[in-house]
Amino acid sequence: MPLVIHPNMSGPDEVYQSMEQGHRLAFGYGLVPWEFAYSARSWLLGYMVAGPMKLAGLFGAGPQVYLALVWAMFALPAACVALCAFFWGRRVYGTAGGIAVALVSAGWLDNVYFGGRATGEVLGGHLLIVACYLAEPGHPVENRQRLFWSGVLAGAAVMLRVQLLPALLVLLVWNWSRRRTIAIGAGVLAAIALDGIFDAMTWHYPFEPLWHNVQFNVLDNHAAAFGVAPWWFYFMQMAANWGAAMPLFFALALLGARRAKLLLVMALVILASHSLIVHKEYRFITPCVMMLSILAGFGMVELARAVRHGWKAGGRLEAGRSVSAILAVCWGGLLLIDLIGRDYKDMWNEGYDAVRVAYDLRLRPELCGVGYFKHDYSKIPGYTFLHRRVRLYDSEGAHGGDFEKDRPGYNFLVSDTSHPRDMSSFPGYRKLRCFGVLCEFERPGGCRTIVETPPPALPMGLIAARYYPVTVGVP
Repeated sequence: MPLVIHPNMSGPDEVYQSMEQGHRLAFGYGLVPWEFAYSARSWLLGYMVAGPMKLAGLFGAGPQVYLALVWAMFALPAACVALCAFFWGRRVYGTAGGIAVALVSAGWLDNVYFGGRATGEVLGGHLLIVACYLAEPGHPVENRQRLFWSGVLAGAAVMLRVQLLPALLVLLVWNWSRRRTIAIGAGVLAAIALDGIFDAMTWHYPFEPLWHNVQFNVLDNHAAAFGVAPWWFYFMQMAANWGAAMPLFFALALLGARRAKLLLVMALVILASHSLIVHKEYRFITPCVMMLSILAGFGMVELARAVRHGWKAGGRLEAGRSVSAILAVCWGGLLLIDLIGRDYKDMWNEGYDAVRVAYDLRLRPELCGVGYFKHDYSKIPGYTFLHRRVRLYDSEGAHGGDFEKDRPGYNFLVSDTSHPRDMSSFPGYRKLRCFGVLCEFERPGGCRTIVETPPPALPMGLIAARYYPVTVGVP
């Protein structure tokens, strides 16, 4: 698993909205983002993450172990998607074709990078694709149980990420018949009801986080404060990330779309609906890319068959091992070039230095507090990777910390060396080691608690980034 070998962070939400909250549940301390200060986010991902963390903690294991368990758990739905791709392909092309479709999909750039991430859009995308496979017409045996579970998975996907609601509507319209609609709809309603019960148990009333999220991002339009991008943002990101693979990827997806039209329609609806939302992040459309990657797998087999038999070949004619092997090698080489180059090189290294710093600091017995100087708070890995119950300070950072005032509270300092101010000029600190652009500094002596003024009770309409130095447990 790439994340075990090269641990990194795809963005702050991956840590603060799921893994850090799981750490709070499992070990009783962690950072509290504004979403959890104002009940604007579900605890579902947090409880999912807390399970493997708590299990590893019972045996005294650290983050290298419990994070591997977390990533493995979230990689299981990705494996289920690859299995569905295989079954889809086998239905049309036989076993060899099914394997080819699964390999093309599983090896696509975004699926490798995002596959095991503990985020709502990734997990929701996986569940939605499995739901599509279960509901897809053409199964040898039509039964209500399969359709019901398709609805359950689709409803769970929307509860994880409400922006997938248009895709759920596509699924219902696509399967519009009295028998199929009732079965799928019953599953959707069951998933929604269970989510409401879970919210009432973990917050105050059903769907509270959904309502607060809509209020903050839609009614009060505060999502725009986190960044606004034009409608063509996602196409620009695809071009930057995929390079020469982009036109081939879309061509193969369109070629294979006739074998699974539902995936194409659903992917386009997800892309279009997310393009209308002003705040955009590339990871938001991972469900769309996952679906297109399966279609690209169909297209690859169609291309191999056409090379060997012509475009009018029958649906189940073999593509030919030699032709398939040549195409697979060419496609794999193109993916490898894009995976290790272009923007993906920076994405793989996002947060990598910060994670290595955290791993190193947690092994230092004299550690009693950590200060971050001139460092982007959203790229700090928190207690998920540090796993030491010490205070964290944002000295002279994004939230108005004061270096001279906070310095007695920590004996280790982390600084971005790309900042023009040389931290070695501060008396009493010595540089220990560096990981990329991040360096560790230490001063002798212990730490003392800094008396702080409690933060004001901010209304929902204000953006409150309460990250540092908060180390409280679950309310």
